[in-house]
Order: sequence, then C-alpha cells, then structure tokens
Amino acid sequence: KLPDPSPYLYALWYEEAVAGDPPVFESKDIRFLQKISEDARVHESVKSSCYYSLGMSYLLQWKEKKALPLFDQIGSLKNWQVTGPFDNTNGSGHDTDYPPIHHPEQGAKFETRAGLTVGWFTPTILRDQGWSAVDELFDERVGTAYFQTFVKSPADQKVLLSLGGYGKMKVWLNDALAIDVDKERRTDMDVFVREVNLKQGYNRILVQVSFTGNVTYPNFIVRLLDENYKVASGLEHQAAYAAYPKASAGDIGEIRPHFAEEYFRKKLENDPAGVQNYLLLATAYLRSQNFDPAIKVLRKGLEMYPNNPLLNYELIMTYQEKGNRTETLRQLEKLRELSADLPVFYMYDFDQLYENEEFQKAEQLIDKLAAFIGDDHEKIHQMRVQLMAARQENEKLVKAINLGYRKFKDNPFFIRLWYLVQKNMTNNVSYASNILENFLLERYNSGLCDLLINEKKSVGEMKDALRWIKKSIFISPDDYGPKGMLINYYYNKKDYDKALDVVQELFELNPYRSGIWVDKGRIYEAMGEEDEAIRAYKRALQINPNLFSERAKLRELEGKGSIYDYFEKKNVYPEISRALEAPLDENYNFEYVFYEENYVVYPGGAYNKYGTLCARIFNQSGLDYWKESGVGYRNNEDLNIDKAEVVKKNGEKIRAEIKGNKIVFPSLEVGDAIYLVYKIDGYALGRLSNEFWYEWFANSFTPIRHSVFRLMMPKDLAPQIVVKNLENDYKQEAVEDFVKYEWIIDNPEVLKDEPYMPAFSELAKQVQVSTVESWDEIAEWYHYVGLSSAEEDIFVEDAYDAIFGENNYEKPVEKARAIYDYLCNNIRYSYVDFRQSGQIPQIP
Repeated sequence: KLPDPSPYLYALWYEEAVAGDPPVFESKDIRFLQKISEDARVHESVKSSCYYSLGMSYLLQWKEKKALPLFDQIGSLKNWQVTGPFDNTNGSGHDTDYPPIHHPEQGAKFETRAGLTVGWFTPTILRDQGWSAVDELFDERVGTAYFQTFVKSPADQKVLLSLGGYGKMKVWLNDALAIDVDKERRTDMDVFVREVNLKQGYNRILVQVSFTGNVTYPNFIVRLLDENYKVASGLEHQAAYAAYPKASAGDIGEIRPHFAEEYFRKKLENDPAGVQNYLLLATAYLRSQNFDPAIKVLRKGLEMYPNNPLLNYELIMTYQEKGNRTETLRQLEKLRELSADLPVFYMYDFDQLYENEEFQKAEQLIDKLAAFIGDDHEKIHQMRVQLMAARQENEKLVKAINLGYRKFKDNPFFIRLWYLVQKNMTNNVSYASNILENFLLERYNSGLCDLLINEKKSVGEMKDALRWIKKSIFISPDDYGPKGMLINYYYNKKDYDKALDVVQELFELNPYRSGIWVDKGRIYEAMGEEDEAIRAYKRALQINPNLFSERAKLRELEGKGSIYDYFEKKNVYPEISRALEAPLDENYNFEYVFYEENYVVYPGGAYNKYGTLCARIFNQSGLDYWKESGVGYRNNEDLNIDKAEVVKKNGEKIRAEIKGNKIVFPSLEVGDAIYLVYKIDGYALGRLSNEFWYEWFANSFTPIRHSVFRLMMPKDLAPQIVVKNLENDYKQEAVEDFVKYEWIIDNPEVLKDEPYMPAFSELAKQVQVSTVESWDEIAEWYHYVGLSSAEEDIFVEDAYDAIFGENNYEKPVEKARAIYDYLCNNIRYSYVDFRQSGQIPQIP
C-alpha cells in the first residue's frame, strides 16, 4: 500500500482502472469511489472529486436523496450575484478593467455595449451540483461575466482560496487580485489555490470568467478551505451586497502548488530514469489542460527514451488536445516509424479511409484492430455499424445494431439506432419509444430525452412529452433548453398563463436574456395583447440587436411594412427589356443595367443589406464571367438570395440554380441579362459592434447605366461622410426613426485599365461612410484584440530558441534579419481567417 495514493488517483482519474468517464457508475465503481472517499490517506481534493462523480451518477439515476448530500459535501460557494456579459473578442475581456470589478453595490449599472445597460442580478434557480454553470445564464457564446458573493467570517483568519473551472478566470478577495488564469483551460476543482486572509465580518469574493467559442461549457467552482484542504468551517455566504473592508497588505499570500503535480515533479527529480515519472507528471498536468509543461516533460522523457511508444503516444494526444494539427501529424508519423501496428494508427487510418470512401480497406483495418482489442469491444461494433451504414448493407446493419443494443445496453449510440430501426420497421412511434423510455428511466441522457420528447409530441402523446420535459428540468433547473420546451408546450396548448409563469421563472434566472423576452412577446401576441407584445419585442431587440425575424415581427405589429419596401425596385422588367433592345457594345464584356446597394443600420449595430443588380452580356468573356457566379458575404452575415434568373430578349425568364451563395445561370447566352436580388443580415459583434463603416463605388471598369447607394441610419447616429471624385450631391430625408441618405448616379464614367495607373480606390467615384469618430478608437480596439491573441506558448518559445538560441546578435538590424529569415524559411502563411488573420497570429 502507498502511504498516500492521492497523486496517482488524481493523475489516473479518467482511466478505467480508477473512475473512468462514464455518466453513470456501475455498482463496483460506486463501491470503489466510496472506499476512496472514506480513506484517511486520501487528499481532500480527491475525496471531493468522488463526491461530485458519485453525486452526478446518482442524480442521473433519479436518486436525488443520495445525490444532494454528496454535492453539499463539496462545500463550494453557490450564492452569487451576476452581471454581464461584456465583450471578449479574441479573449480580450480577460485583461480589460470592466466596471463590475470596482462597483459591487446593488444599484450599480454597467453598459455592456451601446444601448444596453445591465446591473447585478441574483439568479433564484441554480443547479446545486458543486459547479456554477456560466453558459446557462447567457445567450452569448463569447463574453466576460462576473459573479460576486459576500462571505461572513466570525474572525480574522487564514484560509485557502481554491478555484477550478473552464475558461480564462480571475478571482479577487476584497478587491485584491488573488488568482489569475490567463489561458482558456478546463480543470478540476482546487487546481489554483492561494493562501488568503479573511477579515472578520463580510468579505467580497469576485469571480471573472471569460469564454470564447473554444470553451464548450464555461463554468467555475470556488471553495474556501482550511490548511488540510477540508472545507473551512464557521463561514456563511450570501449573494446580497454587504459592506466589506478593502484587502490589506499581506492578505494575499503564497500560491500553493497542486499536490499531484508537486509530488510527481519531486519523483522525477529523484528518479529521472523512471519513464513512468514522465508519464505520470505529464498526465497530472493534462488533468488541468496545462499543455506546455506537459509537452516539456514528455519531450524531456523522449530525449532519454526516444523509442518509447507510450511517451510518443502521450505527446501526440497532447498536441491534438492543444489544437496543433501540424505537430500532431508530425509526431504521429514519428510513432508510425517506431511501431506501425499500434491500434491508434488503425483508428486514425480508418477515419481517413472512411472519409475517402475506401470501404474495403477500412474493413480490413477494423479486423486488424479487433485482433488487438477484441471483436466484442464497443468500438469495434460502432465502427462496423458505421461502415455498414455507409455501404447501405441494410440487412447486416439491422442485425449489427440489434447485437450492439443487446450487448451494450448502457451505450446511447446503440439505443438511439435501435429505436430508429424499430420505428421504421413497425411504423409505430409509441411502441418504439419504449426503447428510449426504458433506458431513460434507468439513466438520464439529454440527447435521448430530447428525442423522446419530440417523438411523443409528433404522435400527440402530450402528457408523456410534458412528463419528460419536467424530468429534464429536474436534472438541469437553470437550463434554458428544457424550460423553453415547456413554454412551447403550454403555448401550443394555448395555455398562455402557464407559459407566462415559466417565462417569469426564467426572468428570475436572468432578466437580461433576449430569448425570454422573445417568448414573452410571442405569448402576448397570441393573446391579442399587442401593446405588451410590442414592449417585449423592443426589449429583446435592445438586449440583442441581431434578432432579425423579431425585428420584422415588431414592424408588423406596429403596422409598418417591410423595411425593404424602401428599396425594392419597381418596373424592373421594362427597364431590363429596354436595355436588351440596345446594340451590344463590343468594347466591353458586359454592362450593368443597374447596380444598387441599400443598407439599414439599427441601434446596436446590426444591419440589413438589400442588393439588386442586372448585368447584360456582350460577348463570350462576359458569359464566362457570369455563368457561374456568387454573392460574397462575411462571416458575421447571413445571406438569402431572393431571386436569380436569366432574362431573354423575348421576355423569357429562366430561374438560376442556387446553393448557398453559389449561383449557376442556365441557358445564358450572349445578349441575355442576369437579374439578381439578395438580402444580407449583418450581426453586431465585438467591441466595435455599434459602429458602421462602408465604402461604396459608383463606377468601375465596366459600364453602369444606373448606380445607386442608399443608407438608412438611426437619427441619433450621424455618420461621417467623405465623397471622392464625385459631387457631394445626395438626397437626405427623415424616414421613421432613421435618416435616409441616397446617391443616384446615371451613366458614371467608365474607368480605363492602363499600365502604371493609380489604385482603383484613388480614381473611382466613391462614398465613404463611418460612425467611428477617430483612429484612436481603431488603435484601442486593435490593441485589445491583437494583444490578447499574442499569447506566448511552447511553440513560440521553440521559434525563439531556433532564432536566438545559439546566436548573440548585438545590432537590432541583425535581430530583424534573423527573424525575417526564420519566417521565410519556416512559415507558410495559409491566408485562412479562422486560423490566422490581422487579429489572430499564426502559430509557428
């Protein structure tokens, strides 16, 4: 027996020999975890992990009376006031000094973006499961949120402030920064621990959590512990504001290293020849996604044992989890050279062959893998089912699914498939849904439960649907999804009062969530209370300006027509017909009969674009240019092509083929015209979300008979307008709550493409519009989004060492030349904006 098994239990927690990662444990696993939690040798952090794992297992089996006491034993702080979210573009929110840091008082108000003011609110419905979920409180998937609580201590005392979670995080005690986690990491509890002094009376604890789309489930857990990592006794805490003293010098003490990491660091120092010490230390780091130290340890181990497959494999998995595909593939091939018959290669190669539809070779790999892990392994069954489905071997597929269902009754993959098989074979949803229901009565699974609810509703079994909706709410009382289902259930039954009761429950969770206001609006609309519906929709749009369908609904309720009515062209086809009668111009490939761009910008920065154009084809080059075309749009925009057609001289109209933003104009001939109408919804995102800028060109190297630009801006948002090479002659008028600006240019000068000519933007007739007041705003924005992305990590360190490691450059020009040479020789810029851009630096 080990004197203290805790470091090993921590490092190997997700291995099947310890806890593994099942949502529900079998009896033998429960007995094992209970034994750990009662063992006096075991570290209190590991015991608390047992409490959480056992609690969740019991909860998912509907054993609330067993689950809740276990969650209580974790002892985390759970009474919080909340505010946010604030901007976190590119992770920039983590180091931004947002007002909630300095204003804990109840009446404090904060502007999260233009037009939206929020305050501290206290969620009344939060899951009592140890961890505090962040994403359940907000619509936004990117943001910086704040949580504060006030801890009452009977005396001045020293405690350990402990943090775990998922995201970038900070914790303050009495306004002094105590913990700073500057990388998005997913950790267990008690990974970040610091000695702090609590004052007698109330103490403010403030948690900041910043999350981006890379964080699938932002959350945190804060505990106050004694010297032995047991929950500190005698403390109370409340969400309501209480006066507190500022931290004194010395109140923020030493950072405590993590017990398992420290243990294996010392083991490695004392026994550098033990390969297991490299693996265990790296695994301990990886429990908290501490990738860079893990990589360094594994590399160091490979210096001593370069051919060790376990070290090589663990390094592959670390690169993969860190998200560096280049290093993952490079290390994968290194390991393949050492041992080509490892199961990892069979699984990797299977995925590649499956994707390339080389099914026969893929089947051979399954057989090879089965020889290693056994033909009865769950993974083998899933791969065979996947392959049979791709080959459409339906008879074999049904038998394989049935076998998987009977052998692996706890696997939701086979439960779902067998349900679908039975549904299709019997054409009886009620009968087949027993498969789902029997599974869910034993253990909850959100995906299968949602499927069951939808299937019950599809056959009119509404009472059963309601029963399972309420069961989902029982598991996740602060989750908007199940309660949204409940609202829809009552809404469809026309039981509007009950639907509004659920809406009110959600308001008590977060009054600043736009989706709840939308629900309230549509309920009041159905009740015929249009004034209440209008107020609700307006509030939803104030919170989230990107609700385009709700904006259209609001206009309808207010008796206004479509906003596009201000732009829609009348008598289009007569105008096109007249143009088609004119002689072809041999000097150009095509001409624009008309080219119109129209924008509506709303408070908060969202916008609509309505574009329409007609191009007449003069020759084969023009035909080749237009026959396969498209409409460009940005990643913060949604595109809808309303109309795309070929117009013949005889008046015939032939509809184009459209897929996404791609357009194919069939039967297009010289002398024909193409006619296009499209709409774009532009989403307001990031620090400059409330700003708008655009550059419109009235002419081109191609003739344009009729060039139009219209812009509708909120009355209180006057844009700066700069006109170049064009008379500043435009029409301006008040329209509803907007000011409309309009430029109409007939037959503008056609530019000539000549050698050594100035840039197009210097010669073209153009209008530049911007609401950004100065370049200082742009500089400040770039400072935040650029600096937050330029994080130093192990790959940046590798590049630095490669450039400067053995060189002693003295002159700045020598250093610059060395950096330049390294970039030219090693970096291949891929110009893919999701990997790198002007705001996202490329990883070396």
